Amino acid sequence: MGLVGWLLGWKAYVPERLRIKEVCYFLDGGTTVILGWDRWWRPWSITQTQHMFEDNRSLGEPGRLYLGSYLVPMRSKLERDIIALLRRCVAELRERPERVPLAPRMGARESGQGRRAILFGSPELADLSKMSPDQQNLRHLERVIAYVESDGYGKVTETE
Repeated sequence: MGLVGWLLGWKAYVPERLRIKEVCYFLDGGTTVILGWDRWWRPWSITQTQHMFEDNRSLGEPGRLYLGSYLVPMRSKLERDIIALLRRCVAELRERPERVPLAPRMGARESGQGRRAILFGSPELADLSKMSPDQQNLRHLERVIAYVESDGYGKVTETE
């Protein structure tokens, strides 16, 4: 927030509508960054930080929600407003016609064709690679909503 915002009594607010530009999922333990614009084309970001590693605080407190750089208080009105906004984004993405990415053209004689392999660390990543960008965004948004509403929200997940 900064000193000027504090002096002026700045309060975080959530736009009524967010046009999703991109949802980024990091392999650091699950950080998800939602980027978009409001109706005046102002950029917004909502981040749910990773919740796997206590010591990894590079993007903020583990397992917490941020609006821009503002740490959202747990179980607050602001958090509820963010979740309501994300639900509207999910509904809007579901109504949008499916955009299928064009497959790259490959010549029949292109060297290496059929010998390329992508190794995934989990079946979930393999599933994501088969989805369209909108399907990936939906999955990430739904996961953020489910995590924030869960009893485990804000806690570091125990790993074996």
